[in-house]
Amino acid sequence: MLGVNSDVRQLGIEEEHILTSFTRRLLEIAASARGPVTPATSMLNSMRLPAIALDRRGFVVDVNTAAAVVFDDDVKVKGKRLFVRDLEARAVLKASLDSSPALSDPSL
Repeated sequence: MLGVNSDVRQLGIEEEHILTSFTRRLLEIAASARGPVTPATSMLNSMRLPAIALDRRGFVVDVNTAAAVVFDDDVKVKGKRLFVRDLEARAVLKASLDSSPALSDPSL
C-alpha cells in the first residue's frame, strides 16, 4: 500500500510540473502578443488564470476577471498603478517590475 501512495504522490508532482510549464508558456505567449492587450488577458481569463497587463511604463492597461477577485484595500489598481499596501510585498513587486526586461528596455 505504501508503494501506491508513493506512486500517486510522484504522479501529482509530475502533473504539477507539466501544468506549471504549460501555464508559464501560455503566459509567455500572452505577454508577447502584439496588438491590443485585451485578447491576451481574455484568453487567460477563459482558462481562469489571473492576468494584469502593464504597458512599457508599468501602468496597468487591463485586468481580467480572474485577477480582479484579489483586489481589496490591500491590493488594488490605483491611478493606473498596481498598489500593494504591505511594505514588504510592495518592495517585492517593485523589484520584480524593476527587473522586468519589458519595462526596462525601451526597444521592446
